[in-house]
Amino acid sequence: GDPSVANKLVGDGIVKALMSLLRNDDPSIQQYCAESICSLFQIDLVLGKLVEQGAVGVIVSLSQSSTEFITGEWCSFALYYLATNEQCPEDTLQQAILPCLIKLCSNSSNRTKYFCSSAFAYVTLLKDIDSSEAISVLVDMLQNEDDVHTKNNCITSLYNSADVDENCCSMLEHGVLAPLLQLCYSDNIQTKIECAAILCRLSLQTPFYDQFEKLNVLKILLMLSSVEHTLTQRRVIISLSNLSADVKLRKQLIYLNPLPYIIPLAAKRDENLRRGCVSIVCNLSSEY
Repeated sequence: GDPSVANKLVGDGIVKALMSLLRNDDPSIQQYCAESICSLFQIDLVLGKLVEQGAVGVIVSLSQSSTEFITGEWCSFALYYLATNEQCPEDTLQQAILPCLIKLCSNSSNRTKYFCSSAFAYVTLLKDIDSSEAISVLVDMLQNEDDVHTKNNCITSLYNSADVDENCCSMLEHGVLAPLLQLCYSDNIQTKIECAAILCRLSLQTPFYDQFEKLNVLKILLMLSSVEHTLTQRRVIISLSNLSADVKLRKQLIYLNPLPYIIPLAAKRDENLRRGCVSIVCNLSSEY
């Protein structure tokens, strides 16, 4: 981890030495190898050379072969540094790092899942990389993990992925709606904003409207309309407009008495909000 000797270590062939050490099945040796690579990955000066020499392969091999939680944690930490560094090639991210992160999320410690979720939050920002295979893992962590930071990272990753219709369908197929609605009650304003943004995209998926009706999504959206954030309020109104076009959901919305929520938004000096509110009222009026 000493930057002053990092160049010499890389020049003298530390990656080959670590590859040789990995032939040993001793858990302690494997852990020290993971720690060594992780320390070196944090030094920008040598990261590019390490990638060229096959250091990513060392971490991938370790994460796939080791059954020790602590080694998995070091591997996930190293992968996080790779995923967030611009020196890491996108083809390496797509072909090696992303599959490795997905595999690490199964049967691993809470800390490993946290680092993996943090890496996903960065990788999903890169639109040249297809991260759709991670959706099932992200939804699973959203449903089952207790750590708030891990959940927030999953929400961010899903938010980054929700601009593609196929990804939205995949989220709904894997049961994202229930844990997503639960997080709408978070005290974290950024979490609420991202939840509303995801719901706005999901509201376009008409084949899944039965889920929206069953889980009472409309009630949550009305609650989110009070968040004092213009873009979020626009997204909420768009969602309500989309969903109220459906007969069953429209009747459910009428039962929730939405006008006390809609009128204050319609009175704001924002043409997008006004237009959306008019659309909702127009949909509702077809029931009378």
